[in-house]
Amino acid sequence: MSTDDDRRRQWNSAFPERRSGDGRRAHPRALVGLIARGQSAESAVVAVTELSVGGLYLERELELQDGDPIEFDLFVPGCDEPVRIDGVIRYRAEDEAGKRGMGIRFDGVSGSAAKVIEAYLDRLARAR
Repeated sequence: MSTDDDRRRQWNSAFPERRSGDGRRAHPRALVGLIARGQSAESAVVAVTELSVGGLYLERELELQDGDPIEFDLFVPGCDEPVRIDGVIRYRAEDEAGKRGMGIRFDGVSGSAAKVIEAYLDRLARAR
C-alpha cells in the first residue's frame, strides 16, 4: 500500500504541475478528454481538459464570475454513473489560439465520487 507521499511522487513524475502565478497547484493535474454536463442550457455539455483530485479545467467560458458556484455531472471512463460535482469558479483563462476556459475547484464531492476520480487518475498515471 502506497502512502500519500509515494502517490504524490508518482503523480508528480507522470503529471508535472503547472505553475499558476508564483505558486504551485495543490494537486497534480492530468490532461484528459472528458465530458461534463451542467444544469443550465449554456453549460449543457462542456469539455474537461485537465483533472485533479481537487479540481478541473473546463474548455469553455460560461456566464459565471470568479467565486460563483457551479454544479455538473462528470463522465469518467470506467464508471457507470456520472460523478456529481459541486465546484467554485476559481479563474478564467485564454490560450494562444484564443480558446477560453475556466478553472474549477471542487467544493462538494462525495467520498465515493472522490474515489472514482482518484482511481481514474491512478490508472492514467500507471499507463504513462
